Amino acid sequence: DKRELTLKLGSSLTLALKDDDPVVEIDVDGGKAVLQIARDGAVTLESQAKLEITANEVKMKANSSIAIEAGGDLKLKGATVNIN
Repeated sequence: DKRELTLKLGSSLTLALKDDDPVVEIDVDGGKAVLQIARDGAVTLESQAKLEITANEVKMKANSSIAIEAGGDLKLKGATVNIN
């Protein structure tokens, strides 16, 4: 017996809380932006437009690997860029 709570605000924002994966899903305008949180803790954020993160400091760390892929140019810019 699966349970689900869905909250719809207007025609463009849906918040779904479920017993099965993804347990949390926020959908903006039919998939233009989607945030999913799975039962195992995996987080997926997708956007059909720009995704921007702004903060004083941003840190990314992976216990195994990180993959960065661009369909176009990949730009890396900083006062100093250290590789290895």
